[in-house]
Parts: sequence; C-alpha cells; structure tokens
Amino acid sequence: MTDPTNPYDPTEAQPGTPALPPGSSTGEYPPDAGQPGFGAQPGYDPQGGYGPQPGYGPEDGYGAPPGYGPPVYGPYPGYGPPAYRGKSKVAAGILALFLGSFGIHNFYLGYTNKGLIQLLGSLLSCGILLFPIAVWAFIEGVLILMAHPGEPPWGVDAQGMPLSD
Repeated sequence: MTDPTNPYDPTEAQPGTPALPPGSSTGEYPPDAGQPGFGAQPGYDPQGGYGPQPGYGPEDGYGAPPGYGPPVYGPYPGYGPPAYRGKSKVAAGILALFLGSFGIHNFYLGYTNKGLIQLLGSLLSCGILLFPIAVWAFIEGVLILMAHPGEPPWGVDAQGMPLSD
C-alpha cells in the first residue's frame, strides 16, 4: 500500500511483503483475512484462544454470572421498607398486659430506652415503683391494642413501620 501524503513511502512492492490474494484490486486485505481457513496455519487461532470454549456456553447450562444480565431499570435493591411483615400489635399488646412492668413490649417494638426505664425502674426500686410501672404498661398495652395499624404513636414500631393485625 502506498500513502500519497508520505514522500518516503515506496511506490513499488518491497521484497518480503505478502502478496494480496488474487482478485483484490483495492489494495486492502479482504475482510476475512486472518480468519481460520484463509491462509492461516493449521491449529493456529488468530484470536489467541479467547473464543468460545466447548462445554462452557449458555446452552451447556452455564449462563452469565449474577449481575451481568441485561440492564434492569428501577429502584435500587435494598432501599425502601423491608420486605418482611411488620411486628404484631396483638403480640405487643399481650406482652404489655402481662409482662409490661419489665418493659418487654417496648423491647419487642424497638423502644429500648423506654424498655430499659421500665425494666430498671422495676428491678432497682426493690418493688416500690413496680405498681406505677405496671399501670403505665397496662395503659400502653390497651392503647397498642386499640390503635389502627400505621397510626402513630401506638400503631407503629420504633422504625415507623405499621404494626400488623
């Protein structure tokens, strides 16, 4: 090939230059040159051996690794409310009615500070605050059982998720 803009490019064929296949008059290599079967040596893969390997195609049970499929549009996974059902308002109410002086219902709903106040107040006061804390927990239990799911403050847990029926 000659370059008309380069004055040092020779115009005649150089010794050792491969000849073009017969019928090629454009001065360029044909599009299938270098492919197996077109003057390539037997057993030589011009791709360097990185082509499809037998036994590893999608028809052989091996698909693309996870995350390498077609693009998925929409919200990112892992964002938004959790996929599990909310905590039960019946369980929280029963815990408040029967074990409320120990704050068990508040621990169940995620209100750890309020639960610690009720637990430590009952245990460390040697029973002096046991009755007032039990009344406090009984009222909370009734309010939890009477609340509509999702209605703050008694119909939700500490994360703001509605209590299920």
